Amino acid sequence: MNFKQLITSIAFLVTIVAFSNFTIVDPEPPTREEALAAYNEGVKLQKTDPAKAIQLLEKAVTIAEKLDSNGLDILTKSTKRIPGLYYNVSAGMAKQKKYDEAIKSFKKTIEVAEKYESKKIVDASNKTLYKMYYAKGSQSLKKKSYDAAIADFDQALELQPEYTKAMYSKGVALKNKGEIDNALGQFDLVIEKSTAKNNKKMASRANKAAFNALKVAGKKANKAGKSQDAIKYMNMALEKYKISGKDAADTNKKLAGLYFQLGKAYWAKKDKGNACKAYKKALYGQYKKNAEYELKNVVKCN
Repeated sequence: MNFKQLITSIAFLVTIVAFSNFTIVDPEPPTREEALAAYNEGVKLQKTDPAKAIQLLEKAVTIAEKLDSNGLDILTKSTKRIPGLYYNVSAGMAKQKKYDEAIKSFKKTIEVAEKYESKKIVDASNKTLYKMYYAKGSQSLKKKSYDAAIADFDQALELQPEYTKAMYSKGVALKNKGEIDNALGQFDLVIEKSTAKNNKKMASRANKAAFNALKVAGKKANKAGKSQDAIKYMNMALEKYKISGKDAADTNKKLAGLYFQLGKAYWAKKDKGNACKAYKKALYGQYKKNAEYELKNVVKCN
């Protein structure tokens, strides 16, 4: 045997000796006491630290699942509490107006609640989730981030198609973007669905928003020299969305501004007959003086 073969043989013998002296020790199996301790500590922290309570109860579940029937009661009690804790954590974020975090958290809550078959928490989370999208959209609307607002209102409507508040706010965002036709489509939906539910207040709110949107669009068209568009917008406001006041006098005051703009639009097209009719209906409130001037000195109506 040469030197190289001798070294190889010695190394082999050392390896055999090393393995013969090595004993594999199994880790300690989980115990019921560990599962119970995690469960009890989680219950104590439910109100003060729900996020930590979730961690402990999920630890109790992990241990209890390995105990078979010996951990069934702990498993049942833990999984019953966990979905509600997830909901509380999500609701806390919502209360702080951390809407992006709340939305993500409520989605996780739904996932957990479905896993543990808690229909009550699934329903509650779904109901709150679409309101979170609405709240987030409302924030964007205030910041004049109209595209972001519309995207969030669409998410709310995907979850709750009958949510008229989201429809209305989407209409406002579209109106502010200058998409008048799309805005009117949203206001029409609100009027239709609110009327069907006998929600007169919301229907009236949407009708007024549509009227004002058309009034503003008509005024802008007049300033831009687009009298035909102005006539179209303002007549649509009067024919489809005409508003009324407390009495006839109040109604006349509310409509005077629109009729004044309509008179200007008709006169720009040299339509004296309609211009005179419109200006005569503008003889109320703050528009009375200007309308009288137009009637007497500009259009020269009889």
